[in-house]
Amino acid sequence: MGGILLAIIIYALVTNSILMAITFIMIGMLGYIFAERAPRIIQMEIDEGGVKVDNYFYEYDDLKSFWIFYEVEEGIKILSLHSKKTFLPHIHIPIGNTNPILIREVLINYLPEIRQELTLLDRLEKIIGL
Repeated sequence: MGGILLAIIIYALVTNSILMAITFIMIGMLGYIFAERAPRIIQMEIDEGGVKVDNYFYEYDDLKSFWIFYEVEEGIKILSLHSKKTFLPHIHIPIGNTNPILIREVLINYLPEIRQELTLLDRLEKIIGL
């Protein structure tokens, strides 16, 4: 990524586009800052009322289903909640080292388990590390 960014900046300087060069320098600086910061720890609780993620609570009445993406080879460990909202239909919650079988055993009592597929954007986020 750094090489591509450097090539764009050099191209901008060669074509005398100072504003473009400054913009991509700032993008590079922001990317570096985000890459170096420590990952945020998410607190998740599942109970009879719903799923609490940090300070936000998802009630079971507002959810359609769930699916757990667990692909060890690719490092994907995500709880996906299918919401009834049209604006944000899928809520992805990283589960880290939590046992996905325990999560499934609790959620299956409250929500149907319906298979979902990861989108290309989801896989790209994982590759980039977002």
